Amino acid sequence: MAEQYGVPLINFNIEQDRYDLNYATDMGDDQHMNTLGSTKYSAYIAGYLMDNYDLADRRGDDYYSSWDKTLEVWERTHKVAQSERRRALPEIAQKPRLPRGFFLRCAH
Repeated sequence: MAEQYGVPLINFNIEQDRYDLNYATDMGDDQHMNTLGSTKYSAYIAGYLMDNYDLADRRGDDYYSSWDKTLEVWERTHKVAQSERRRALPEIAQKPRLPRGFFLRCAH
């Protein structure tokens, strides 16, 4: 359908190697990424958007100040999650990896 309407389609089941998704460490459960996985995913999407579209940088723009505040909260949350993940790493390493082709559904 995307091809029919000329809309780009990114199949993240195929592209996961490009953003180094590791199911053992980057998933919160079998359907949702944790902060580590979402960071990788977001960086990949950001790069794609920067490479393919002319988007303005809105950081520091008063009209978008809520975005800056949201980023500050996310950065604090991410630091805590990284710290907790490091403490739990031995347990995480024992989690089985999900098979390739696993359908990853992302919602916002």
